[in-house]
Amino acid sequence: MTTIGKIDVFDETQESWETYVERVQHFFAANDVDDNHQVPTLLSLIGSKTYSLLKDLLLPEKPADKNFDEIVSTLQKHLNPKPLEIAERFRFYKRNQQEGESILSYIAELKKLTTHCNFGSNLEETLRDRLVCGLSNQQIQKRLLAESKLKFSKAVDIAVAMETATRDPTEFHSKGREEKPLGLDKLTLNRPSNRSDSGPPSTVVCYRCGANTHVATECRFKKEVCHKCGKRGHIQRACRAQQSQGPGRPSPRSRYQKSSNAIETEPDEYGHLLNILEVHNVNKSNSDVIWVDVKVENQPLSMELDTGSAVSILPYDMFLERFRDKKLEKTTTALKTYTDSSHRNPGTTTQEKLKNLLDTYAEVFEAKLGTFKSAKLKARITFKEGSQPQFRKARQVPYSLRPKVEEELKRLQSEEWSDWATPIVPVPKQDGSVRICGDFKGTINPTLQAEQYPLPRIEDIFAHLAGRKKFSKIDFRQAYHQIELEEESKKPLTINTSMGLFEYIRLVFDDMIVTGKSDAEHMANLEEVIRRLHHHGLRANKSKCEFFKEKITFCGHDINSKGLHRTTDKTAAMVNAPRPQSVAE
Repeated sequence: MTTIGKIDVFDETQESWETYVERVQHFFAANDVDDNHQVPTLLSLIGSKTYSLLKDLLLPEKPADKNFDEIVSTLQKHLNPKPLEIAERFRFYKRNQQEGESILSYIAELKKLTTHCNFGSNLEETLRDRLVCGLSNQQIQKRLLAESKLKFSKAVDIAVAMETATRDPTEFHSKGREEKPLGLDKLTLNRPSNRSDSGPPSTVVCYRCGANTHVATECRFKKEVCHKCGKRGHIQRACRAQQSQGPGRPSPRSRYQKSSNAIETEPDEYGHLLNILEVHNVNKSNSDVIWVDVKVENQPLSMELDTGSAVSILPYDMFLERFRDKKLEKTTTALKTYTDSSHRNPGTTTQEKLKNLLDTYAEVFEAKLGTFKSAKLKARITFKEGSQPQFRKARQVPYSLRPKVEEELKRLQSEEWSDWATPIVPVPKQDGSVRICGDFKGTINPTLQAEQYPLPRIEDIFAHLAGRKKFSKIDFRQAYHQIELEEESKKPLTINTSMGLFEYIRLVFDDMIVTGKSDAEHMANLEEVIRRLHHHGLRANKSKCEFFKEKITFCGHDINSKGLHRTTDKTAAMVNAPRPQSVAE
C-alpha cells in the first residue's frame, strides 16, 4: 500500500509538539490509520530521542501500554507546558513593531502571541488596540487614531495600504526614467571598457578592503597592515603590490580626470587627495557602528553589534577589570579576523554551559518533593528477632518554634494510634524553616538489624576528592524524603508530637559532591549526575546547590584544592570564648 505524505522525526528546534501532533493526525487521516495502529505508528515516527524521553517520563510503565491521547498529553506537558496567562499577556502587550519588520509580519506575530492569552470575545478589539499602539510609523498611527468605529480588519487594510504607499518612490518609477545625478567635482578612474559610454557607471569599490558598500575614508581597515606587502592602509585581499602592469596600462596619475560621475577610490598614493575630495559624496555610508546596551553577569556594558561575527567577544583587559572573580576555561576554538589574521583566544567561562545544563534539566530543580521512579524499590526496616515496640511520650517544643513545627508536621501523615512512638527534636534551618528529626536512639536504633554492607568512611570519601580544584554540591530538596517506605516499615517510624502521632512514609538521604580532574570532566560528571536525577524523578534544591566552587563545606569540613580543614563554625565557640579570669572559671 502506498503511503501518502511523509512525517519526519520530531525536532523541538524546528516545530512545537502541538504542531507536530497536528501533522501526524493529518497523516493518519490521509492514510486511514485506525485507532489500533495509531500508537505504534506514532512511536515509530517520533524518533529515538523523543521515544527515550517518553520512556523516562512514563517509568515504570511502557509507552506501548498507553493510548494515543495519553502519550500526546505526557509529551505536551513536558515539551510545551501550558504557559501562565498573565505572562503571555505581558509579552503580548509589550510587543511593538521591530525595525525593518513589515506590518503584515507584525500582525502575524501579534496573532501568534494571543494563543495562550485567553482574550475570548475581546480578541479582535485587543488586536486592534495593540496594532495601533505598537506601530513604528507615526503617520500610519495618527491615521488610525483619527478613524471612528475602527475595527481590526479595517485597521489592517489601512495600515498595509499606507505602508505600501510610503515605500521608496523609486520602486514605482519606470526603468527608462532615471534622475540626473548631481554635478559634483569628483575624481573617477578612466579605465578602458568594452561597453559603450552610455551604460551605467561602475560600482564604487574601496581600495583598502575591496568592498563596494563604502568609500576608503570610512573603511575600518585604513590602519591595518597588509600581510602581503607590509604597508599600512589596506588588507591582503585588496593588495596590488604584485599585480603586474600591462604594456598598455597607463600610469596612475594619467588615469584620473575631472568628471561629474561617482567617486572611485584608488591606490594608497592618492589617499591624501581622496580624503579631501570625498567630502562631496552625497551618499550616506552604511558602515556606521551600532552600539547596544547589554548586561553581562548583571553588569551593564555597551557592545558593538556585528551580525557577521560567529561569537561574542570581550577584551581581556575588560574581563580582568569587570569579571576578575570569574574563571576562564581553556578552549581549542581559533578566532580569525576579517583580514584572515589569527588571534589567540584566552578562553571561555563555564557559566554558559552550566546555565544550559540547568535549563535543560529544570524539572530537577522544581520546588516540589521528588519521588524515586521505581515501583519495585522501596525502603524496608529490618528488626532483630524478638524486638518489642517502644512508645515514648512527646517532648515540649519551645513556644518560638511551635508555629514552624506545626506547619512542618502538617506535611506528614497523621496516625490515630501506634505501638511505636518516638519523640522529636526540631532543628532550625538556614532558610528559617524547621527540620523535624525523630530521636530514634532510644526506640528503633537498638532494635534494628544492622546491614553488613561496608559503608565508606569519611576518610575514604575525602581521599577521592584529593587533587581536585573545583567542587559542586547538590542539595536534595527536602532531603531524606524522596524514597518511599514499605507499608510494614512506616509504623515503627511514627513520631510523637504536641499535635499527636505522625507517620513517616519516606526514607532519607543527603547532599552529593561532584568534581573532576578538569573543568571539562567536572562538567561531564555534573551533567551525568543531573541526568540520572531527572531519569529517576528526584529533586534538588537549586538555591542551596553550589557549582564549580573552589571551596565547599561537607560533613563538617571545608574542602578546597589544598585539602581538608575543620569548619570555623564548629570551633568558633571555643576560639572566641573569653579567657578565664579566675580559678572558678
